[in-house]
Amino acid sequence: MSTPSFSIDTAFAQALAYHQAERLTEAEAVYREILAVAPDHLDSLHLLGVAAFQRGHHDEALTLIGRAVAINDRSGTIHHNLAEVLRSVGQLQDAVRHYERAVTLLPDWAEAHNHLGVALQESGRHDLAVACYRRALVLDERDPPTHNNLGMALQDQGALAEAETCYRRALAFDPDFADAAGNLGNLLREQGRLDEAVEQYRRVLAVWPDRADVRSNLLFTLLCQPGLGLPELSAAARDWDARHAARVRAAWPIVPGAARTRSGSPRLGFVSGDFRRHAVGFLVIETLAALAAAGHRLVCYGNGPVADALTGRFQTLALWRSIHGQTDQAVAEQIRADGIDILFDLSGHTASNRLKLFSLKPAPLQMAWVGYPATTGLAAMDYLLADRHQVPEQAEGGYRERIIRLPHSYICWEPPAEAPPVTALPAGPDGPVTFGSFNFLSKITPHAIAVWSRILHRVPESRLLLKAVGFACPVTRNRCRAAFADHGIPPRRLVFAGGTSRADHLAAIGSVDIALDSFPYSGGLTTLETLWMGVPVITCPGDTLASRHSFGYLTTLGLTDAVAADEQGYERLAATWALDRDRLGAIRAGLRSRMLASPLCDASGFARDFAMACRLAWDRHCAGEPPASIQL
Repeated sequence: MSTPSFSIDTAFAQALAYHQAERLTEAEAVYREILAVAPDHLDSLHLLGVAAFQRGHHDEALTLIGRAVAINDRSGTIHHNLAEVLRSVGQLQDAVRHYERAVTLLPDWAEAHNHLGVALQESGRHDLAVACYRRALVLDERDPPTHNNLGMALQDQGALAEAETCYRRALAFDPDFADAAGNLGNLLREQGRLDEAVEQYRRVLAVWPDRADVRSNLLFTLLCQPGLGLPELSAAARDWDARHAARVRAAWPIVPGAARTRSGSPRLGFVSGDFRRHAVGFLVIETLAALAAAGHRLVCYGNGPVADALTGRFQTLALWRSIHGQTDQAVAEQIRADGIDILFDLSGHTASNRLKLFSLKPAPLQMAWVGYPATTGLAAMDYLLADRHQVPEQAEGGYRERIIRLPHSYICWEPPAEAPPVTALPAGPDGPVTFGSFNFLSKITPHAIAVWSRILHRVPESRLLLKAVGFACPVTRNRCRAAFADHGIPPRRLVFAGGTSRADHLAAIGSVDIALDSFPYSGGLTTLETLWMGVPVITCPGDTLASRHSFGYLTTLGLTDAVAADEQGYERLAATWALDRDRLGAIRAGLRSRMLASPLCDASGFARDFAMACRLAWDRHCAGEPPASIQL
């Protein structure tokens, strides 16, 4: 009896049918049968790679689709799919190259132009990304994802009004497009339209309650809203945990007592999407450098798609693991395999966070630090690393985490190499005073505008410089001018500036005499940069951690006379300081040396305190004791 012949065409048709029905296991089995007979069967190699990618097997997908490209370099579809895998594993330069090959071979394929734009945008090449999205929309003007992506790229460039139009157009074509709806909320927040942003987020969550990212964006926006205190913020954060994290709590690993007695210093892991030229990167690099120099074992888990020179510094200080695009379960397994004892979250409810990863409890102890100025609300987060200024004892009830208070400041800081020299007082002995605000637009609330307007009325001929990325948008500038005009402030007393290089940003800070801190969300890195340029910052702390960054820095520097007890005191302090030119000049001349001599710039001393905090928390854990507040 003869054996029936194997028909590749018939088998491939069957595999393709399985694949289209999302029966991936069966499809892969048939693709492999074909490749056993015909190892270079192009479509089977390609689609087996696609199936591997769909199942999260990225290395296998790269190998298979890479072989397919080697067989046929003129298939735009294969180049596109190889680029998709490369982008998912963070190899953006190679991804861009293959997307570009795809659109060269298939110039009328709108989706490929859109995806090339995404890779360029993730690489920080926003102008080129915008051009790709616009080309895609010429080819398919009704595609919601492309309108959404164009909106994000324009928003990154500060073109906020045009970005809003893009998001609304995406929603007009697809009212159920959750990403565009959430991005519209982010855009409204960035414009300072907080009430509208909150309303938009809640509208999205009413339809898509499982969107943890949108709920995180809502929480971050609530930090900027006047009138909300610790109880409301804590309740909202605990609600995030109840909705998005509680379901995995039963799967937390049970650590036997013997496993809690490791000798030596605990091994530390840090998770962030901002190991780059970002506020978080600038605020933690000195600490990690000092810890590494002292012999501590560090691992950085980078969740960002973009790397820069600062990323390279982090990679030299610690074992580096890129986790961008990886599942929470896979990363949790890696963290356990790395033997991490204390895992730090540097994002909280901000962009690129991995709070669902922390919800899996991949490390015995987990701490929040730097990235988010409030409680995460997570039952899985054991500690929040702060200082005595940010979280006083009476405020502990507003935090789900136990508080570790460092003795001086919650961070140490590396002064920027790009900073120009401190200049003489811009106002001189008798010129008009210039106030300044350099915080994000989301922090410039209508209430703050009302208070700042009263300060300008108190100080005749004074001006206010407002600098933020969003002020590159004419519509946004006009909206802000109108808000001040409602309080009697004419346009000639306002100066606007958009985003610039860091060096130019610091120079702009140096052009003002006094900075007005935002409230209820105060400046963080912005305040440090402002002080470094010799400019005092008038602040008004509240009970929330978000409101107390500037208060902590100023107290550490001995500048408590710039701290107001209430809004009326804030207005009086700003006006009083504006009249005392000798004092302003003297402080301006001495602030840098004062900062350099303070704990804010003492990396080795801070690292010792940081390590001691970790040691005390770890010792409690090894003794089988639950987390408890620690005061160094």
